[in-house]
Amino acid sequence: MNRTEKVKVLQAIRDGRLSSKELRPKQVYVFSQKRYSQSLDFDLDGVTYTPDEHQSFVDAIEAANIRREAVGLEADAIITIVYVSGKTIL
Repeated sequence: MNRTEKVKVLQAIRDGRLSSKELRPKQVYVFSQKRYSQSLDFDLDGVTYTPDEHQSFVDAIEAANIRREAVGLEADAIITIVYVSGKTIL
């Protein structure tokens, strides 16, 4: 980051548009659908999420990405793997 970008980030924190928690390296979240479950639950690092919890998580990351990109930081990525009729869909 050059000086101008650093100043932009610091001003965003000062103005409350960016949280200091969002100052971290880019992360990639990989959800996979529970393959042999009757429900449509998703798994992320051994933690099970219902479809509503998964959507809430995605919405929160997307909102944070908007704030991060506004000040020149890299956005986090979310990958959801879904199994449909023997095929894998990303």
